[in-house]
Amino acid sequence: MLLGLVTLAVAAFALPASGQNYFRDFHNQNAEVKALQPTWITPLVMPTPLLGQFVREEFVRQRVAGGDSVWNIGNSKGLSLVFLKRVETDLSMPNYVVHGAAAGTDGLGDFCVTARVRIASGNKDAGNYSIATVLSQTWTTGQAKNGAVAWTRGITMVGGKAFGRFAALGSVGTTIPADAGLATMGRPVAVNTTFEMHAMPRLWAQVESNSTFYEGGTHDGMKQNFMTPEVFLVPMRPWSAKSKSYVLLGVGMQFATTHYHTTDHNLIVDTKIYF
Repeated sequence: MLLGLVTLAVAAFALPASGQNYFRDFHNQNAEVKALQPTWITPLVMPTPLLGQFVREEFVRQRVAGGDSVWNIGNSKGLSLVFLKRVETDLSMPNYVVHGAAAGTDGLGDFCVTARVRIASGNKDAGNYSIATVLSQTWTTGQAKNGAVAWTRGITMVGGKAFGRFAALGSVGTTIPADAGLATMGRPVAVNTTFEMHAMPRLWAQVESNSTFYEGGTHDGMKQNFMTPEVFLVPMRPWSAKSKSYVLLGVGMQFATTHYHTTDHNLIVDTKIYF
């Protein structure tokens, strides 16, 4: 999947003149949208109120009970595009789960489409803040129990504000499954907070708190929380010096801080190509 997405991104620069003009206009619209919002980095786990265009790939290693590792290849990331000045559409491709020695059968996960709608924002000269709502629809394309038991819809409110080199973000949202999944999944509520520091011109550091409160379902009344320290680096700008395209690398580790948790010491490696 990563190879295919990167190929699409590179191919855009090899289009005929008419195609390149269309891509340039698309790119310029993205630049206009980003000029109206802060410049902080998207966290690894919690959603962001910022809009952008990028190809994203992620690899997650989860430690499950007994110490075995489960690899989540892709982690339901994919292609994000800005078609309207206030709306970003994310096509989250099915991930692939490798269980290794852990119980389970390897296979694909679910497919998801997300719409990120910016409610209000301002750049560093206009308040340095952003507020958005995130709407999602997931379909049960998973194989061998590597996805949800029923389709789900999600709604999340997310916002943040920057203070010079620092930023604070927060989100709250819920996932609502089809009736067939209520008895198992319930309606979990996710609450996230993130604090960020722009440490160096091309280096950012963050720490997240990721909480899930389970309402109904088999885990009714339980809470799961992770602390997630992470760093981000822009190692290079892969095209011309005039291009606003760049590569962003991120890495973090989730540490469970509650007695109830399904995984622990989860390594997250994230790559984005912005265009």
